Amino acid sequence: MLAEVDATLAAVSARDQPGTLRHLRPGGTATVLLHQPGRHVVVRNAALSAYADATPGPERYVERMLAPQVQVHGDIAVVWGRYRFAIDGKVVHCGNQQFDLVRELGKWKIQNVIWSVERAGCDG
Repeated sequence: MLAEVDATLAAVSARDQPGTLRHLRPGGTATVLLHQPGRHVVVRNAALSAYADATPGPERYVERMLAPQVQVHGDIAVVWGRYRFAIDGKVVHCGNQQFDLVRELGKWKIQNVIWSVERAGCDG
């Protein structure tokens, strides 16, 4: 299942919508917590397919999880950890990210993803 998450992040980094969608289950959810100045947090929820939305462009995206933790029980799994998102080699935000996966017909697919967007503390 970690390979599935890594492949998904590679597709997101490549702005490859069909490639990203290949790893997602229909009907899942995507939730983002946007940390604003003054400790205010905006929570947005969308269909999981929105996680694949990215407009092609010349900038180079790189999204990576840092030392992800994996828990598996039967046909469900969770991948959790810190991540960093960079554009053209510059980290623009970081945070925590969690992927909930299910195994169907022997293949892992992402059911839900939740992440925070933080602009401070991304160096460590």
